[in-house]
Amino acid sequence: MTDSKGANRGLALVHTGDGRGKSTSAYGVILRMLGRKKNVALIQFLKHESGQWGEIRAFKQLGLDPIKLADTVTDMRKVKHAFDAGITARAGIEF
Repeated sequence: MTDSKGANRGLALVHTGDGRGKSTSAYGVILRMLGRKKNVALIQFLKHESGQWGEIRAFKQLGLDPIKLADTVTDMRKVKHAFDAGITARAGIEF
C-alpha cells in the first residue's frame, strides 16, 4: 500500500469481538501474504477470565486506541451457531 506521501507501508488489521474465527481469519491473511513473499507480524493477546488483562490493559497503559490506529477493523460476532440448536462440536470444524 502507498500512503498519501507516496511511501510504501503495511496495513494494520484488527479482528475483535465475542464471536469465533478471529485467529483463523488472521492466520489466513498471514498465509496469503507469506505466499506473496510479504513481511508480516502478528500480535495476539490471549484471553484472561478477569477481563482486565491482555490487550485491554496493554493498550490503556500505552495510551493507544487500536481501533483508531488500524486500517481495517473486523468485529466478529455470533449471529447464529449450531451449538444453540444442540448440535455438538465436530472434528475438523470446532476442533
